[in-house]
Amino acid sequence: MSNYFSIEEAITKIYNHKTKSYFNEVYETFVNENYRSSIVMLYSVLICDLIFKLRDLRDIYRDDRAKKILEDVEKLQINNPTSPDWESKLIDFIFKNLDILEKSDEETIRYLQKQRHLSAHPVLTQVDMLYAPDKYTTLHLIKTMLDRVFTQPPYFSNKIFETFITDLAEVKDILGNDSNQISSYINSKYISKMKEESLAKLFRTLWKITFMVDDDLSNENRKINFLALKAIFSFKSTFLMLQIENEKKYYSNNINKSNYFLLATLLFKHHNIFYKLDSTFQDLYKTYVDNSEKEKSICWFFYPSLADYINALNNKDLDFLLRKNALLSIKSLFYDNGFKNEFMLKIISYFLSSNTYDRAIMRSIALNSIITDINEEQCHDLLQSSNENNQIYGAYRLPDIFDNKFISKFRGIDINNYPNLVKEDWFL
Repeated sequence: MSNYFSIEEAITKIYNHKTKSYFNEVYETFVNENYRSSIVMLYSVLICDLIFKLRDLRDIYRDDRAKKILEDVEKLQINNPTSPDWESKLIDFIFKNLDILEKSDEETIRYLQKQRHLSAHPVLTQVDMLYAPDKYTTLHLIKTMLDRVFTQPPYFSNKIFETFITDLAEVKDILGNDSNQISSYINSKYISKMKEESLAKLFRTLWKITFMVDDDLSNENRKINFLALKAIFSFKSTFLMLQIENEKKYYSNNINKSNYFLLATLLFKHHNIFYKLDSTFQDLYKTYVDNSEKEKSICWFFYPSLADYINALNNKDLDFLLRKNALLSIKSLFYDNGFKNEFMLKIISYFLSSNTYDRAIMRSIALNSIITDINEEQCHDLLQSSNENNQIYGAYRLPDIFDNKFISKFRGIDINNYPNLVKEDWFL
């Protein structure tokens, strides 16, 4: 908890609306200096909130352990409706079987439980039969319950990975390969609600399933698992980078050679991961990449500079990157680092060197990605060279691939200077 803590602000962040309603009574009694009542009510609200969290785990995340705890405490209450023992058992079950609270919170909750017992029951051996908690003890417990429990969403049990991986497999056909949709889905349903300890465990296991395990289920879901792994790392990169560095042997040893290209895809955006891995693996992987055209085409960080990388990219590399839907990522890399013009010239040359109709059509997709940035001089050069390449002007499907931005770019130019393009009805 930070040094500054506003109870009023924390109340607005209470996760469950029923808990928020119940807590208002706690705060009212505290403001009115009825500290005994505050403690008793605070404990009752805690028990209710834990029940609400268990129900969410059961109903939303299909957590069988949460379901079992709810069933067990319900039986205890039914069998002995006048006994509060089920409340203590509830806390015991949660700390023993689930991960919805930090272990460090257990001591505070036990202390609140003791304070509540003293506040609610007369003590015959004391002059003041009813215990009176002081203001600062009450305030501390209120703040702690708000910060550590009430404002926290229902976190996940130790079965988080099983729940997560099963859910991904079920929704992969709906989410497809859309990285933005996948990121949004797992962030809203999982990442935003997880404590770092649980997140580290999830990422650690997902890494192994994605890069190492070779079985039917892992192979079938490797793509969605990989996209989820990338999304998780993007959301918590600083924290997870530290986890990788602290367990570099684990992460380095759990990468199967058959998934080296998949790793290269991750490293393209997060290349610093590579330097946190074990030095032995670094040497092994770099040697492999140096002798593999696929991996070498995207491992830009192995080149002395981006200038060297863009100069090394050949048409075969660009064809491969285009088929892998990686060209926009390459474009962003160069644009963001001051190599916009160099990249544009590379793509124009790539398109103009098309030596088959199919290549011209395919490479026009790459050209279309930079068309709004092409200047007038480049327009003339592009049109002139296209007019001289029958594999371009003869590709009858080519005009359909260019969007309106491409066509309108050339409307101010005298197209009669390029008769082959006019003949093929490029400009309608």
